[in-house]
Amino acid sequence: MMTKNNFLKTFLVLFSFYFTTSCQASFLRSVTFDDIRGEEGGVGSESLRTVSHIQASGVKLTPEEKETLINSPYLNNVHSLYILDQYLDENFILRLCQNTALKRLINLEISKNQNITNLSLQSILESDLGLIRDLPQISGRYGIPSSTIYVTASKTSIVSKDNQR
Repeated sequence: MMTKNNFLKTFLVLFSFYFTTSCQASFLRSVTFDDIRGEEGGVGSESLRTVSHIQASGVKLTPEEKETLINSPYLNNVHSLYILDQYLDENFILRLCQNTALKRLINLEISKNQNITNLSLQSILESDLGLIRDLPQISGRYGIPSSTIYVTASKTSIVSKDNQR
């Protein structure tokens, strides 16, 4: 026979299991820009709060979509943003770096954007992109937190310092 305490314990265990699995699943969504345009309701949609990866798609972003992406407050859980081959420039990157919602960003793919320069990388380096981590990271020196953002920028105008004269 189930006592009141056993029932309460069972209920709490089931509720906590349901709550943690539903919360974890909601933050693991990966969408493309095509999905965002169609199913998600657009680049400025509040449904992007539950997206962790935004993949590139075959159709280029419109100027309005780029502007909305730069200013979107709903990108709080995005860990990976793939915006390759979108005719981006350093002004776009500078403004993207000012979006405080992108503090959980880990991977940024900006390849095949010819107008991305060393100034763009400097902006990323000095920004708050990737400042927040869900799991703590420890740097090479014990106890000092670190955060890293991985930027893929092939086929851009970025010149390695080794190649500059």
